[in-house]
Amino acid sequence: MGNKTKYLKKHVKLITALTVIVVLFVSILFAQSMSVKSERISPDEIREYVQEYFSEYKYLHDYEKVPWLDLVTDLSKVDESNFTFGWRNFDTTAVISTTHGAALFFSLSEKGYSEITIKEISYPIEYYLWPQMATNIAELPSIVIKPGEYLFDGVITVNDALMYAEPGATVRCVLKDRPFNVTSTGAVIIFGTYILEHSILLKGSNAKEDWSKTQADIDALSEFIWDCKSAGMNDTSIQNIETKYKSSMLLDRIASRMKSGVYKDNQALFNSDYEELRRVAADTMNDMLTKVLNDYYALQQESPPSFFEQITNYLMQKADAMIIGVLIVVIGAWAKAQIKSKQPQTKKRRK
Repeated sequence: MGNKTKYLKKHVKLITALTVIVVLFVSILFAQSMSVKSERISPDEIREYVQEYFSEYKYLHDYEKVPWLDLVTDLSKVDESNFTFGWRNFDTTAVISTTHGAALFFSLSEKGYSEITIKEISYPIEYYLWPQMATNIAELPSIVIKPGEYLFDGVITVNDALMYAEPGATVRCVLKDRPFNVTSTGAVIIFGTYILEHSILLKGSNAKEDWSKTQADIDALSEFIWDCKSAGMNDTSIQNIETKYKSSMLLDRIASRMKSGVYKDNQALFNSDYEELRRVAADTMNDMLTKVLNDYYALQQESPPSFFEQITNYLMQKADAMIIGVLIVVIGAWAKAQIKSKQPQTKKRRK
């Protein structure tokens, strides 16, 4: 016991230094994991998305669709089922994948009010919707869906192939009874959006930004406009609704993305958002468009990260390997001390 105490005293500085290093890197790793986790939508946040989505849709239904109906000469030609989100209650199951994506599943409520159920899963969201699909997809030939909006009114069978929807691709099955049919030898990966009419809203992202309240307003408006088209509203009326509502929604999203720094290393995303805003504004917001451009240029000219910030980012990226290395050293030192303390000691003879 005495030898062990002497050993510890002799190496107290080394052990203290190693302990500090371990604590430091564990803290960095924890901060890194919390940062990653904070970017993922939480159950409470996706609940807010669902509430905002229905609230915005019902507002549009009451203030845009109902007055429009007054101008329709033959109401018998208007199918009210196009607007079920506006006058029926829906229960929602929200599923968040900690790996990839999230989805909302809507079903008519018979209770007179709406309920929201939230689940979290550890596997990609596509396997929640199509659990039978293939897991070994490396050798499957790919069918790539480019950015854009695609409408399907028939059954799409995915068999012996991998269907890959790129970011920005929106795939809409317009009839509930004709969704994607994915076999056990096929697979689907979605980085864009998959919609089954008034039934499923799936996104290949679990990021907060893609499930924010601002995005809920944009998504609800998009769904309402699609329903207006299905009901026969003319293009001019639809354009007026887009200009009236979507412009402010897009400005909110652009402001949020500028604040978070999303555009800093993603000029293509800014270009896409700006072009969408310019199209929706329809020459009614030229001063605002100029301001958005000026704000973006100012953002791009901001100074790069400081040396300390660069070092911190580097350490966070390498934290896993460094922690393992330090732990090996600490464990090795501890094991050596244990072995040495158990070795028999010989007493020196007095002369």
